[in-house]
Amino acid sequence: TEVDAGSPALRNGLREGDVILEVNRARVESKSQVERELSRAQEGGKPVVFLVQRGTTTTFVSLPAAG
Repeated sequence: TEVDAGSPALRNGLREGDVILEVNRARVESKSQVERELSRAQEGGKPVVFLVQRGTTTTFVSLPAAG
């Protein structure tokens, strides 16, 4: 996974190489699914919680609500 420099995701702990498995408990398998779930969260003003595979471990990374 690529993470844009200076992005909220990078500032809140998402790292290059992380594999996003879930966004707000919704299983995702493609970039378009990740984008769709992020859009839903933004529309609802909700924070975003990612479940990511980082090497051999899984961890949660959370982003506050946009705005």
